[in-house]
Amino acid sequence: MSKNLSRVGYYRLISSLSLRSSVSPRSPSIVRRNFCTSFKSMSSSLTASCSSDKPVISIDTVKHWKELCNKLHFSASVAENVWQVLETRYGEVQRHYHNMHHIRALLRHSATYADLIADKEAVDLAVYFHDVVYDPKSKTNEEDSADLFVNLCSPHISSTLGEKVRQYIIETKKHDVLLSDDNDLKLFIDMDMSILGVHPTQYAKY
Repeated sequence: MSKNLSRVGYYRLISSLSLRSSVSPRSPSIVRRNFCTSFKSMSSSLTASCSSDKPVISIDTVKHWKELCNKLHFSASVAENVWQVLETRYGEVQRHYHNMHHIRALLRHSATYADLIADKEAVDLAVYFHDVVYDPKSKTNEEDSADLFVNLCSPHISSTLGEKVRQYIIETKKHDVLLSDDNDLKLFIDMDMSILGVHPTQYAKY
């Protein structure tokens, strides 16, 4: 395993260890402790992320969405209309985990590790839309979420950005991006899997 591993792979390794080791995935704090002990020889930035947490960043999703839309040059009406869809979708009664709390958590990660992200607008758009369609019985939630993103946002952004975000959303179906050379995508997938590295009390709610 490479000693040049950065914080980008932290949650992915946490997830991998929890699935491969004899430790129950329901004990992420033990997995985190074993991870830090086993990989002390890795980069200082990675081990530092195990031993001390960055300050918690507060996220107001309404304000954050408006700021993102301003950067993307959305009109006020488009920004408001899309937000209404997001708010309605993530407030659906069948959602236990895939709700606005999950989106807010990922936005906090995005803000905390902004220095590692090359295209933050793409990552944040993917955060907002990756679970926008959620039917517990469906096998096409990711594809349907990507389609809804395209319908709502593609007319207002570049084709390059639109395709990137669409692909990011699709990749949350399998979370298998190990061979990708897109570090933003890897970080986004890590953020989506970060629930596996939280305190047991928080994980129990998941």
